Amino acid sequence: MYILQLRRNVVVILILSLVFALFDWSLNSSKVNAANTAVSITSNYATNAGNYDKTKLLNVARGGHLTNKNLHWLPSYYDMMAADGIDMMRIDWVLSDQFYHLVSRNGSGQLVYDFTMLDAVVLPLVQKGIKPFMCLAYLPSVIGGSGVSGVGYPTNLSEYQAIVQAVVQHYVNLGYTGWYWESHNEADASVGGGLSATQINTMYQYFATGVRAVDSTAKIGGAGFANNKATNTKIIGFMDFIQANPTIPFDYLSVHQYGGADFNDSLNAMFTSRGIPQKDIIYSEWNYDYTSGTAGSVKDTNINAAYMAKRMYSAILRPELKKVMFFTPADALSTTDLFFGDSGIYTLDGHRKSGANTFNMYSKLEPTILTSTLAGTGTSTRDTYGIVTKDPVTKEVSMLLWNYTATPADMTISLSNLPYLADATNIKVNKTLVDSTNGNYYADYASGYRGTQVGPNENPGLKESSILSSSSTFSRIETLPANSVMQITLSPTTSAPTAGPVDTLAPLPPCNLAASKPVVTSSSLESPTTGWQKSLLTDGINYSFEMADVGNTNMGWTSNPGYTDPNHTEWAYVDLGTSTTVNKIVLYARNDVSNDGKAFPVDFKIQGSTDATNWTDLVTKTNFNSANPVNWQQPFSFTSGSYRYVRVNATKLSSVGGSYKMQLAEFQVYNTNLSGCASTTPLNLALNKSVSATSSVENYGWLKTKINDGLRGSTSSTARGWSSALGVTTNHTESVTIDLGTVNSISKVDLYPRNDSGQIGSYFPIDFTIQVSSNGTTWTTVVSKTNYTKPTTGSVQSFTFATVNARYVKVESTNLRVEDGLNYMMQIPEMEVY
Repeated sequence: MYILQLRRNVVVILILSLVFALFDWSLNSSKVNAANTAVSITSNYATNAGNYDKTKLLNVARGGHLTNKNLHWLPSYYDMMAADGIDMMRIDWVLSDQFYHLVSRNGSGQLVYDFTMLDAVVLPLVQKGIKPFMCLAYLPSVIGGSGVSGVGYPTNLSEYQAIVQAVVQHYVNLGYTGWYWESHNEADASVGGGLSATQINTMYQYFATGVRAVDSTAKIGGAGFANNKATNTKIIGFMDFIQANPTIPFDYLSVHQYGGADFNDSLNAMFTSRGIPQKDIIYSEWNYDYTSGTAGSVKDTNINAAYMAKRMYSAILRPELKKVMFFTPADALSTTDLFFGDSGIYTLDGHRKSGANTFNMYSKLEPTILTSTLAGTGTSTRDTYGIVTKDPVTKEVSMLLWNYTATPADMTISLSNLPYLADATNIKVNKTLVDSTNGNYYADYASGYRGTQVGPNENPGLKESSILSSSSTFSRIETLPANSVMQITLSPTTSAPTAGPVDTLAPLPPCNLAASKPVVTSSSLESPTTGWQKSLLTDGINYSFEMADVGNTNMGWTSNPGYTDPNHTEWAYVDLGTSTTVNKIVLYARNDVSNDGKAFPVDFKIQGSTDATNWTDLVTKTNFNSANPVNWQQPFSFTSGSYRYVRVNATKLSSVGGSYKMQLAEFQVYNTNLSGCASTTPLNLALNKSVSATSSVENYGWLKTKINDGLRGSTSSTARGWSSALGVTTNHTESVTIDLGTVNSISKVDLYPRNDSGQIGSYFPIDFTIQVSSNGTTWTTVVSKTNYTKPTTGSVQSFTFATVNARYVKVESTNLRVEDGLNYMMQIPEMEVY
């Protein structure tokens, strides 16, 4: 059995592992820089400081930005939010006519309800496992709401209460109870109507009793005060009202705070001085500030990430704080600027800003906080600081370190009483970093990257993925760059010590080759103030925004003028600059709420050209969707070809607003075989795809699924690669096949041999072929090798061939190696297809 594992020179390996560990420690321990500040953090695995509640920190608050009128936009972030651990999102302006049009009157003057628009935002959120925090601001016009937001005081308090109850009842009927319900949004400030203390209190009474009558398990509170200070006369008046009316439901006090180094703790006195039992305090909005307008300012960069790390930690120290909610999920003030110094943790076009990485890091902390002692420059203000956590079940340790200063800091880390030595396990170490270049999408954007679905430096930089020898301590010095956040995780492993990398970052998705490229059209309405310009067809924003808080709206491109019949030709093409291999386009239909999916072409062709004169048909569609409005995102794939110009050419149009036009929000072009925006980085088509084999050990780290898991070697005892079966003592045929899922254009297969000590190149095939197939039945040989020399290193063995279209790729050997004089086998740690 030990043929499959390291079995030679064990003592030597252990000695080398120890030497490596000592060298690694000494290398790290000598990294002190006299120009840096000095900080230390000391933790004992056996000493607990309390529990870590992720749900307190990992919450966001959606504001009343006019971008929210597009009902596709906010839900497009829900997958990212879930991946970053977000637990709850505050949804504001629920009763306002601006977004959801919940309430109107029928011909008899009765209140009638339509939850279609609100459900389009709320229900997908719940389906992603994120809880809604419902803020029932402001008012519908039918009971006195005025202006853009619907500020005001109800003209009929009984009808106001009936509307509140109808909203709560709608979700109770769908099976959702126990939600958080908030009465107001900044009613103490002009933005919220500047209501008097009496008006706020009276509305709260009708609101709170109305919610409780429908859902006895609801969490009810308010009043979303803009001024969180204990001197705010309207908070004082509200708390006096609560004291005088103890039967009115009241589960939490909600306030907002922008700026500041900590969350205000003077609000506790609001309860104690009145003899009110301590209730939860919720900061239903917080951020660095509420300004915007300059790309690359604090909230676009790593500076805010470090600020957020410090500020979120301060909430952990406050037991009376139930939740803090970062404002806001995504940049939203400007619909034409990809960076605007805005407040979101995501950009308008769906990228992760540095702040999102802070959320992600906090989501990866373990449930038990260790007692830590910190000393050195910046620790008294917690500008340079950290938190260490553990999972007592999995034995994983996760620490979060930050430096919210302009000077790098050398942090000495000392962890003791770790369980790994007693458990006889080694230590896997992963280290990620957010700073001026790592985990900082603005750095990508400023460098000129456009069209990336994920920027090369957007996610936290994986700076280390190694395995250290077993130990009960972990000591090193880490340099925290200026305004940085670092996460280090330790986990038990039986794998041998290695400098790694053990883990690698996932390949970047394909690049939109059309981003920011010139557009030529048959006709165009060039009207910046109404949001129609042909340049917006490749601006990276896939949505039609009919309103904007700042600057012009952004609708996309429209042909001009409109026709009275559909049979007219309109077209738009993108100039990619040079002939480029492409195989997919994505057209985004107009998608504003009132005309969602309209004006999409009915009869059309997607065409490619090298000279903008002679066009090759790539896709042909007739009577598309029966001329009805389409889903807003329409992908079209075709056989790869090299073109400079890509066109959508329509000969039959659909109607919008009483005339026939062609309208698109965005035009994207892809080569799905490439990773990221650099054509020199091809996409491994085999990664994590389905694998079959004539035989497989399925043990000792040799598994079919490990041949295409992205790990290029056999040093990991749990993920060595694929091996044919043991126990076959005669030469025979073995093969392994990867199903790429769809037919792709391919021209290269990379095979990685064994690289574990003492077994370099072992069981690499002698005589073999690489075969391809489009159906898994009929095979074509593209590579044939006989008497192939046994690899002497773990370096890749590359095999290129003329480009073919195939779905299945098979390596078949008819002459196997026998390394021990007994077993004939084939072993391939990793197989990649390009």
